[in-house]
Amino acid sequence: MGRLRDKIILVTGAAGAIGSAVCDAVVQAGGLAIATDLGTRPGMDPAPDVTPPAGRGGVLRAPQAAGGRP
Repeated sequence: MGRLRDKIILVTGAAGAIGSAVCDAVVQAGGLAIATDLGTRPGMDPAPDVTPPAGRGGVLRAPQAAGGRP
């Protein structure tokens, strides 16, 4: 595995070209990419706006709900 083994990375703006490339790089490096964006596409988690701190809680709890680390 790669440098990001056992790491969970939250990628905001993942519907765009740069965000999508970051998600791909995270996975290639062995990490788990949580792809979020206000504008979604197939295979992407619809997410609340994570700009304010209150919007981050649900997104950050998603891996735990799926059986991963919090």
